[in-house]
Amino acid sequence: MDDDKRIARIRRQVHDVAPEELRDALFSAGFTLDGIHGSHWIYHHDRLPRNLSIPYRRPLRAAYVRMALKAIAEVRDDEPDVP
Repeated sequence: MDDDKRIARIRRQVHDVAPEELRDALFSAGFTLDGIHGSHWIYHHDRLPRNLSIPYRRPLRAAYVRMALKAIAEVRDDEPDVP
């Protein structure tokens, strides 16, 4: 799936996002998986001063999806258009 289409789909359906789908969006934005601590997946990007911790649960909670979308927008220099 095209990166922009994936991000658009995630923005439309923040309450129904699988962890793998968000992971793919983060990877396409240049994030790396820094480690797994318990049920949390820790992502890192060189342009962000903090790591992003996302719990692995199905479906993801909307707050974590919005947090990831905001981080993706920051590294892509987009305006954070998060619902």
